[in-house]
Formats: sequence, C-alpha cells, structure tokens
Amino acid sequence: MCDTYAPSGAPIASNKRHAAAKIFSHPDVVAEEPWYGIEQEYTLLQKDTNWPLGWPIGGFPGPQ
Repeated sequence: MCDTYAPSGAPIASNKRHAAAKIFSHPDVVAEEPWYGIEQEYTLLQKDTNWPLGWPIGGFPGPQ
C-alpha cells in the first residue's frame, strides 16, 4: 500500500496507488464521495472432524 518508483522516477508495475491517484483526481470523480469497505472471509469447521462445514470429509467440494 505504498507508492513505489524505479530510480528513473517512473512508477513500477505493482504501484497501484499511482494509478488510483490518477483516477481519484479526475474532475468527475473528485465531485463524488467514495465508499470503502473491508471484506472478511471465514470458514466454519465441523466440531468433530475439524473439516470445513459442507465439504466431503478428506475431499473438496464439486465445481460450482
């Protein structure tokens, strides 16, 4: 989550903040109020087997 640049001053490929700053400074976007959210993932485990709930014991679920 930091700005990273090459010695030449150009942003490196993984510098996502540089691209975001360009987007958020656009006049159409400046007038908006951005919303941010945090996503948390979790897994429920079966108490007796300590395996994910709904999964076949020792295996993986089928394709969705």
